[in-house]
Amino acid sequence: MNERARVWLSAVWSVLAVTLMLLVSGCDVDHASDAATPGADAGDAAVAPGRGEAGAGNGGASEAGTGDDGCPDGTWDHDGDAATACVAWTVCPPGAYVTTAPSGRTDRTCAACATGSFSEVDNAASCAPWRTCAPGSHVSTPGSSTSERACAACAAGTYSSSANQATCVPLGACAAGTVQTSPATATTPAVCAPCELGTYCAGATAPKATCAEGTWDHDNDPATQCEAWTSCMQGQSVGADGSATTDRTCIACASGSFSTASNAASCQAWSACAPGTYVHVPGTATADRTCLPCTTGTFSPGINQSTCQPQGACVAGTEQTSPATPTTPAVCAPCAAGTYCAGGEAPRVACPGGTWDHDGNAATACVPWTSCAPGQSVGATGSTTADRTCTACASGAFSQTNDAPSCTSWTSCAPGTYVSAPGSTVADRQCATCAADTYTSAANQTVCLPQGACAAGTEQTSPATATSPAVCAVCPAGTYCPGGATPRAACGAGTWDHDGDAATACTPWTSCAAGQSVATAGSVTTDRTCTACASGSFSATSNAPSCAAWSTCTAGTHVSQVGTASADRQCATCAEGTFTSSPNQAACLPQGACAAGTEQTSPATPTSPPVCAACAAGTYCAGGAAPKVACAAGTWDHDGDAATACAPRTDCVAGQRVATDGDATTDRRARRARAGASARRRTRRAARRGRAARRGAT
Repeated sequence: MNERARVWLSAVWSVLAVTLMLLVSGCDVDHASDAATPGADAGDAAVAPGRGEAGAGNGGASEAGTGDDGCPDGTWDHDGDAATACVAWTVCPPGAYVTTAPSGRTDRTCAACATGSFSEVDNAASCAPWRTCAPGSHVSTPGSSTSERACAACAAGTYSSSANQATCVPLGACAAGTVQTSPATATTPAVCAPCELGTYCAGATAPKATCAEGTWDHDNDPATQCEAWTSCMQGQSVGADGSATTDRTCIACASGSFSTASNAASCQAWSACAPGTYVHVPGTATADRTCLPCTTGTFSPGINQSTCQPQGACVAGTEQTSPATPTTPAVCAPCAAGTYCAGGEAPRVACPGGTWDHDGNAATACVPWTSCAPGQSVGATGSTTADRTCTACASGAFSQTNDAPSCTSWTSCAPGTYVSAPGSTVADRQCATCAADTYTSAANQTVCLPQGACAAGTEQTSPATATSPAVCAVCPAGTYCPGGATPRAACGAGTWDHDGDAATACTPWTSCAAGQSVATAGSVTTDRTCTACASGSFSATSNAPSCAAWSTCTAGTHVSQVGTASADRQCATCAEGTFTSSPNQAACLPQGACAAGTEQTSPATPTSPPVCAACAAGTYCAGGAAPKVACAAGTWDHDGDAATACAPRTDCVAGQRVATDGDATTDRRARRARAGASARRRTRRAARRGRAARRGAT
């Protein structure tokens, strides 16, 4: 078959393929047969535009005007999920053609034009073969996957001996596609040998060149230059690499995979959107699927969910032990003391260091331990369920920092010195040396006395004389002696010798505030001591002898006001339709109702939900507080489900008789009546009566 015949057949096949696609899509094909005639160039074939998309040049693909399942024209349901938006069909660019027409349920698929053919428009129905440059001409512009080959006649004095020559060679020189094995002489032409496939021979004296890496002998003609292998587009992967004699092949990414680079070695599977996420942007052949986490208060139970669903929420003071599912709410459990549960999906949080569960209620946030101020020391370190306790520094001791582990004793001012600044619970005692002609005879004197006078803290037992000082005696604890000749005074009621030093005045006992109780009563030598009310107890007055336990909110009530160290716990009765089953609950829970198919055996109370029992077959239970009802006469439990009403038994129609009448759990069964049976029985009875009458007559 000559070259012109091959071109003509190729054009005819292209027209037939396009015509078949137009017929399938319902387009007008009246003029399709005009696209090619014998002898015309293959590249001149034209296909009438379809109703779906415009066609030009070498064939626009004709496709349906609207998508299936409600997708607008030009889009398709890429994931079979009506909840997601339709996406645009893939566009086959110039250099490719449509292998499968799109619809509302399927995407358009494309394939690259084979070497030696081209398409110039988007969504071409087929690729047209390049024009053949006959012997005597040469290729002036090489063809590509997107443009036609152009030819030009050989100039005078040159020739080409075969089709599609890149250049015309001088007469007598080796033609393109051959290599010179012997040069021309004065009497003989050059000897030329054909070049093998996978090489390029430019002719004349040019050497043979093997196709370089990444190129191939695309037309099996060593007279034409090697061309680059086909480039696999995004949405494809390399099926097989090319060689010097074969092109690279490409494979479209299968559904569920993609490629984003040219000549990808393989297509990657779309990312899976894990439970707890949803598909934000669906995957395509050229882009990965993207996922986003479900927003707060929603969930997705499986992979690749198109949307997240709303969840139920656990109340504050409880933690979620099982998440919600499509058929059940979240399962919640009360949180233990020493923790904080904010509710919802928030995890249980143990009270962090330095904080405690001040009210025994996990629904409220943990609060910091009490801070022991200067003038106090830590009595007991706090925990997650108990506060830090503080103890006031005893008289004669001090602390100057917060949360001091212990109080430090005041400095003792020795005899010969005096107290220049008295000590306090927050500052040390300061001492100074007595001036000349003064003295102190005991420690911690507030002033230095002229010699001969009794110092504070002593009482004069003998007055001074002209030749001797006064005789002084140390005053006992629990008294106050200002010195000199002033008599000793015992500490009054409610006061004590706070520093064991009779030189200083007696001070009032410590007052125990609300939230504390008296640990030990005071005396003239000891202070009143206080102790903080333990968790679960309180005192509302000063100097309370003891702390009272918080009131117990019994089952059927809930805590309306939490107890503190200085106030009692307050309770409130559960509202109608709610209950608590144990004491001191932070909130009342809904009682709930019996489901259809069960009957209430015990009603709900303020302390418990209703008790429900499954109803037996042959009964109907509507749920709630409705009583169980046995199936009435003529009806039966047709589905064995007490949640549905009893149905009438089947009626026997004409020509049937009752086989079994049925009961509350079985239907009536019918049996076909035997024709003429009653008449035959009547005939036999009449015959017997006749024979009996004849025997009586004889």
